[in-house]
Amino acid sequence: MSRLMKSEALEIGGCIILTAVLADRTFQHMTEADFSAVFAAKVGVLKTIQHVIDVDHADFVVAFTSMSGLFGFGGQTNYGAANTELEEELAQIPNAFSFVCPGVLDTSLMLAGNDMAARRLGHAVEWSFSAEGE
Repeated sequence: MSRLMKSEALEIGGCIILTAVLADRTFQHMTEADFSAVFAAKVGVLKTIQHVIDVDHADFVVAFTSMSGLFGFGGQTNYGAANTELEEELAQIPNAFSFVCPGVLDTSLMLAGNDMAARRLGHAVEWSFSAEGE
């Protein structure tokens, strides 16, 4: 990525981070790899961006995070922790902020018709919406 950024003649004005890896399972069954993959997609992406551009001089750095870090969802300890860490890292950058995305009910990241997901994420439904606009 460093090589690509150095080869570009245009200056990067800002950055939007919208990455996610889901490795849901109960905490006692999570592995180090389950945490590493999720953190790499959140905090690792920010660290890479900080390595290749001067984020302090960018116009903005915005990261989309999740309700998981606010409310917590069963099976998503790693995802909630990664989003929380991403928000903390962004708080150290003067021109950065995080945006907590509402759930989109009919996507693979939310309920998607899965009964187990509906039980686990059911308390987030009132904070979510449908892509169909209903």
